[in-house]
Amino acid sequence: MAEQEAFVRRGLTKAVFTTAQASGAWPNGSRVAKCRSAPGDAHQDGALATVVGSVGPADVADGHGPAYAYFVEWDDYRGLPVGIASWRLLLREG
Repeated sequence: MAEQEAFVRRGLTKAVFTTAQASGAWPNGSRVAKCRSAPGDAHQDGALATVVGSVGPADVADGHGPAYAYFVEWDDYRGLPVGIASWRLLLREG
């Protein structure tokens, strides 16, 4: 991770994220949809977002690995990238 830079974007709140693209991850700019929502999540299944960065892969003990952490901007909340695990996203075609 040393080669990946973290950036801070200031607005109503601060976000620390990367615009680096991890080897083997979906490319930055990919369109994704939320899946496997949990109660209380701000975005529920089907919410759309754009990938702006990624880190990984990492092996995950609970059977989801190898996994990536993606930084996405939700369509309804542009300008504040948030991190989300790859197993909670589906790649959208087109």
